[in-house]
Parts: sequence; structure tokens; C-alpha cells
Amino acid sequence: MASVIGEAAPRLFNSPAECGVRALIILNALLPLRLDMSSLCLYDYFVVHPQDIEGPESVHPALASRPGEYRVRRTLVEAGVALMRRLHLVDVFDDVSGILYGAADDGPAFVDLLSTPYNVRLKASANWLAERTRAEPEDVFETTLRSAIERWTLQFEFEVPAGRAL
Repeated sequence: MASVIGEAAPRLFNSPAECGVRALIILNALLPLRLDMSSLCLYDYFVVHPQDIEGPESVHPALASRPGEYRVRRTLVEAGVALMRRLHLVDVFDDVSGILYGAADDGPAFVDLLSTPYNVRLKASANWLAERTRAEPEDVFETTLRSAIERWTLQFEFEVPAGRAL
């Protein structure tokens, strides 16, 4: 479909729609568990890069700049979750530990409809993350994920290309 002159084509990569679908896939795989926004951002990174933690083949390419990718995720994931909430696919819950998100009643049926090769790979990756989460004592796997991000962030911040001064 051609776009109207002067009108930009819709942005799909890293859009609220893409990030919202990823969040829903993650929350669906983790049912009945719920995640806070910080944890959801962490899972969002690793659902596309599970190979970084010795998981299955990554869904997105292993670019050298991916440690910086985690830093910009929160705003994108928040916008995606807000979209999924407006569509009644994600619910918000008040908990003693804060605000948590979970797949809404219609979430699993929607996820079942996602059948493109990309979404099939995302669902497999999310299911692998969910299995790992359930196999470990509470919060242990998430601590492993946070440690990996912190390690890569430090490495990313302190790596200086050859021939360049700080």
C-alpha cells in the first residue's frame, strides 16, 4: 500500500506495537507470574537475545552495540505495555512490592494467533525464559539476568577502541 505524499510510513521496528506484542508474549509465557516494569524490560532484552545467557539462538542479530540497546528499552516497553493495556491484552495489578503487569484474559488467545516465523521464534524464546524462571528458586534467574546486563554495561562503558584516547 502506497503512503500519501509527505506522510511517513508507519514505523514498526521498536515501535509501541512491536514492544507491546513482545511484552504480551513474555507475560503470557510466564503466566500466572506477573512482572514489574523493570523486570519486564529485562525479559524484553533477553527474549530477543537469549543466546547471550546460553539460551537458544537469538531472535535478533548479535550486534556489537546491543549492550547499549538495553538502556533505551524502558520507554519503548512502557509505551508497548500502555498500548496492550488499551487493547485489554495486559492487566495492571497493585501489589505490596509495587505495580505488576500480567497477561489479561484475552492475552493467551491473541498470542496463539501470532504465527509469523518471527513471532514463533519470540514465543519459543519467551517459553525458554519462563522455563528457566520456574526452574530456579524465586528471583534467582532474574538476578542472573541483571548480573549479565551489569557486566555488559560496564564492559560497554569501559571499552575504548584501539587508537582512541578517553
